Formats: sequence, C-alpha cells, structure tokens
Amino acid sequence: MSLQSKKVTKVSFGLRSPTASPNHCAGINAIAFDEKRNLLFTASRDATVRQWLLPPGENPESTRCHQVHADWVNDIALIPDESKFLTAGSDCGICLVSYNSENTYACLERMLGHKDYVKRILYRSGNIISAGLDGQILVQNFEAAKGWIINWSVQKKHSIYALEANASGMLIASAGADPIIRVYDARQSPRDGKRKAALKLDEHEDTVKSLCMLDDQTLLSGGADNKILHWDLRSAVTPVRTFNLHEDSIWNITAASESSVYSGSRDGDVYHLDCRTGQAQLLIHDSDPISSIVKLPSEDGRLVTASAMGTVKIWNLNLEADASAFVRWKSGPRGQNGSYSYQASKNPIPKELVELTHDEENRAAAVSPSPSFALPKVPSIVKTQILPNRLQILTLDSNGIVELWDIFKGIVSKSFGSVDFEKTLQEISEQVYVPNWCLAVCKLGSMTVSLDGPSCLEAYVLPEDVGLAPTEKAVCLGSEIVNFLFDEYLAVCQGTNRKDDQQSAKILVDLPPDVWVAAITDGICSFVTKIDEWTGREGVPTWVKDVLGGVLPPAKKAALRIKPSPKLRASSTNSELKEFNTLTSPAHLRLTKYISFYAQRVLRLKWPLPVADEDDEEAKLRVEQEITNMFHLRCKGKDISSQITLATLKNCFWKSSGDPLIDLDLKPEFSDASK
Repeated sequence: MSLQSKKVTKVSFGLRSPTASPNHCAGINAIAFDEKRNLLFTASRDATVRQWLLPPGENPESTRCHQVHADWVNDIALIPDESKFLTAGSDCGICLVSYNSENTYACLERMLGHKDYVKRILYRSGNIISAGLDGQILVQNFEAAKGWIINWSVQKKHSIYALEANASGMLIASAGADPIIRVYDARQSPRDGKRKAALKLDEHEDTVKSLCMLDDQTLLSGGADNKILHWDLRSAVTPVRTFNLHEDSIWNITAASESSVYSGSRDGDVYHLDCRTGQAQLLIHDSDPISSIVKLPSEDGRLVTASAMGTVKIWNLNLEADASAFVRWKSGPRGQNGSYSYQASKNPIPKELVELTHDEENRAAAVSPSPSFALPKVPSIVKTQILPNRLQILTLDSNGIVELWDIFKGIVSKSFGSVDFEKTLQEISEQVYVPNWCLAVCKLGSMTVSLDGPSCLEAYVLPEDVGLAPTEKAVCLGSEIVNFLFDEYLAVCQGTNRKDDQQSAKILVDLPPDVWVAAITDGICSFVTKIDEWTGREGVPTWVKDVLGGVLPPAKKAALRIKPSPKLRASSTNSELKEFNTLTSPAHLRLTKYISFYAQRVLRLKWPLPVADEDDEEAKLRVEQEITNMFHLRCKGKDISSQITLATLKNCFWKSSGDPLIDLDLKPEFSDASK
C-alpha cells in the first residue's frame, strides 16, 4: 500500500450539477461565436462552457453544457471546420472538445504542458498556441496517432495574461505582468537554443490584459494603465496612437473589422475604435465590467458582451447611423514620443453632448440603451463552512440565503432563508470532534469538496453517528465517499456490471448521478468526468486504488487516564489498583466503551456487573451503557457525558497537552450496591 508520496493527488467532486440551470453561477471570462452554425459559446469561472443557439434577431437558447475543467475556464478558441473548440483552464489544462458531444464531461484530448493557470488559447492554421501564468508560450498541434506535438516554446520569467497571433500563426505577441509586449516570429531560428523576441514594445505602465492583431502590421494593446496603444509592427519604436478613453483597466480588445476594434473595460464601457481615422465611438455604458466582446454577423447587427459578474447581454447597435452621435474623442497634438494621444475633447463637440458627458445618468441613457437581451447568472455560493460533525456544510449564496448541505447525499437538507450566517453556524454546531477529512470551497460559484489522500482517510466515526445500525466496526468517511465516486470506474476496469450491487450498497453515500469528479496533482487536473461515465482510461491516483482494494490505514489511537475516587477505590476488589490508570484505544470510540471496560477489567467492583452475549452487538451496547450509567464523569471540574468520543473529550473539553484525565466516581444511587 503506497499511501505516502511526494506529490499528493487530490480528488474533488462538485455538489451542484452544471446542468441544473442554463445560466452560469460565476463570472464569464471569454465568449466566442460560430457564424456557420449560429452558436454562441460562453466560458466561465464556474468551470463550464455553455453552448447557445443564437439565430439572427433571436434570443439565445441553451443547447449544451460542457464541463471538462475542474477550475476556471479562462479562454476559448473555436475550430469551426471540425466542430470543435479549445479551452484554457486554471487547472493547468488545455482541452479539445467536440460541439456535438452529448456528454457534458466529454474531453476528446487533454494537454498538460503548462505548470500554472493557462490564461490564453489561440488556434491559427492548424497550430494551437497557449500561454499562462507559468510564463510559457507553447505552439503545438494534435495528431490522433501521435498525440500532442510541441513545435516550439518560449519560457519567460513573468506571468502572461495576453496573447495574440496573426492569421498564419507566424507572428505571436504576448504580454502580462511585465508590461513589455514581445512579438515573436516563428520563421526566425532560435539563437543559442533560445527563441528571442523579434520586437519588444515598451510603452505600457502596468499589466497588459489584452492584445488584438488586425493584420501582419497592426497591433492594439490594452492594460491596467487604462490605455489602448495602436502599434505599427513595421516601425514599432513608439505607438502610432494612444487612446486614453477608459476610466479603468481594459480587459478585452476584439476585432470589429479589418481596420477597427471594440474595447471593453472594467468600467463597463465599450468603444468602437477606427484605426484609420483615429475616431472612437462610445457604444455601451454598462453597469457590469466587460470581460469579452463578440460581434454577430453583419446581417444581424448585434453585439454580445459578457461580464465578470456572470451576465451575458446582447445589444442592438447601428454604427453607421449613430456614428455622429457617438464621436466624443478626437486627435490631440502629437506628443513628445511621436504618437497621437486621444483624450476627451472640449471642442468641437456640441454643447448638448458635453452636458451628457458630465451627467453620468443621462449619458448612459443617451449613449447606451438597455440591452435587447440579458442573461443573468444564478446565485453563487460565496461562503462555506464544514460543521464539526464533518457530515454537513453550511453555505451562504450571493442572495444572502443560508443553506445546509448533506455531503453524503449532495443535496440541500435545510434552507434557513436570509439569516445571519455566523449566528446560524453557532446555533447548529454540535460540541463534537471529527478529524477534518475534506475541504469545501466555493471558488466556482458552486460547491466543490476536495479530498487529500491519504489524510482524508483519518476520519473514523461510529456507524450510529451516520445513521447506520450500531456495530463494532467503525466507518471511514473518506473511504465511503471514494468507494462511491469510483464504483463505476472499478466496474469498467473489471468488465462487470455493479449497478445492482451499488443500489444495495447506497446506505450512507447516495450522491446524484450527474456529480462530477476530478483528480488534481499540484494544481494540475488529469481528468474530469461524471461518476457514471468512466472510460477506465483515467489516471486514478494510487491511493484511490488502494481504497478500492479495501486497504485502509488503521484508526488513530489515543490514551485516556482515569482517576477513581477514594469511595470507588474502596469498592474495588483489585488490590493493585493504581491512582491513575491509562487505557489506549481508537479515538472515535465513546467513553461508554472505556468506562465499561475499566469497571469490568480494571476496577472489578465488589458486586457483579451485568453481562451480555458476545455475539449480540445490540445487547453488548446496552450493557456497556448500563454499566457506565453507574458512574459520574468529570473533566477539569466539569461534568461530561459518557456519550462523547475520546477525540471529542480531548479536543473540546481537555484542550491541553498530554492525555486527557477523567475523575470517576459512583453515583449516589449506586453507592450501596454491594449491600
């Protein structure tokens, strides 16, 4: 059994089905549109890509949900000729997915070349270009017979947030935390084994968040310095123009035509910039930050925006008719660096537009009418707390609703409504201790439960504590979950049908069939699948295979010191009875087990104690309780119940170093039992 390894692989599973609602429950990082099939794709921080049918002039209709990542989906690139798309995720993976897959979790291929979040993905002339926070740019392609083939790569010290390439994929531009934009020419041979940048563009003052290349010569960049720079790559010493339009960080620049772009920012503004004339038109003033923009076909005439708040909005815009009303910016004098700076112009803007500029409410109404369609996100979980019993999780969502989840059923067992989270947590928390075997996080807007092997196998509880019939055999909580999640995997590997057996085994764990499960090592996800759609090819962790084989670490033991009172010592027939007696046993056992054993085997009272048949488990438990009821238990001067476990005694009452100590005495009604 190899329960210890240098790299620990986590197993995570989601407690909210990605198909429960057609809407996202977290922010949207990127959108894309397939004009041939009228399909809109939204890539979200809830780890899903949703597919929408969007015919001209109509509202989107949800058709599919793809969950092939276990963390944020940061970017998406379409391969329309093959009805496929590529995604970049914060689980360090790149996924190749088919549009037409009926399986929510079907990833055709997963590439694991990055060591940190993959932030950007491009598809150019058969090449897949990716970059991320590991500072690495990978240029590769996929062949069914050979798998992923890396053509060339670049490794930089700084994280990369922006990536762009020309149509042929020969020119690649990247930028990020280091505000220098680097342009690589794939046709140039590496020097000294390293690929050097053909151009370095250094004019931004903060992180560059977006790049857009209109052709082999024209590049636009936007960043956290609120600037948009227009570059001519033929003579890129300084930018051709500097647009100071936005009031906050620029998150997206998207091509609108061969010579113009749309820009969206954290302040909710969307501009149309003409790179030939230098004119900038304010199109949209939204209340949500703009994370991605897509222009629908010209016959449709609409613009789609997505936000980090999780909303998708469609806007009816007529650029030609409204251009005169939107021109609010014009060329200023040529700056010292040789570029033109575009700033708010006081003249010759008509007086009424100047007034609208200063009146934010009127400006928003005049410039940006309401969207023709708005798809809101569903409430997201923003706070979680596992209860001390380690069986339930209390959650708070973005609407202020507090709910109690059953980990082993994957459902909400109780909704408290809009109440104070901390107060509710205090009211429902029991004074009990169970080792922490899992972690509940809400980064995706839904709840994800994570198990670290082998520490998730340290929590043992008594069967009656989880609603099972009382027996001597303890229940390992982590093992129960693992066996349920991977039950169908084991069946596929063995070539058997375990569904009937599984139905009879669903005593403690009974998660919904569309729960997803993933394996993650050092932040890198090796697979994501539905619990009843295993293929048998998944890279299941070794410790999971050990659990499926029935190999578990033993329950941790603890020691209890018992100090009998003088009266109790006088009632003992044990001439060698010590002042302190130490008993050692698994920490998940109740004190009734310790006290009854102590009374029968160590204390040996002068009168006979009740006995039970060794084969009758229920009778043995009744006798143990009957014996324990004769005694008064105190710890640090406080009365304690014999129903608590030794682990609870040590962590909730003793709270000190060393083994816990119990003062034991006969209750008054049993003092004369010998008579």
